Amino acid sequence: MPQTAAVLYVAMVTAVIVFQLCLTAGAPWGKLTQGGRHEGALPASARIAAGLSIVLLACMAAAITSAAGMVPNWPTWIAWARWPYRP
Repeated sequence: MPQTAAVLYVAMVTAVIVFQLCLTAGAPWGKLTQGGRHEGALPASARIAAGLSIVLLACMAAAITSAAGMVPNWPTWIAWARWPYRP
């Protein structure tokens, strides 16, 4: 069951990553993201933010799959990391 949930999570995160990739490539979807402040394509600073969110989303997906016993083989606590960390 954890593997099924992890795969479903990765599928949803992958859809968001594709959306963010399109935004960084100049898709005119500014009204759909970042509070709808930008009409059309995002400016350069907002594209950088979308690019950084791609990295964050990929790391989140990897942490969840790792906690479910799939690749990558990171420590299980990474999926539960928070600040400040209290075991």
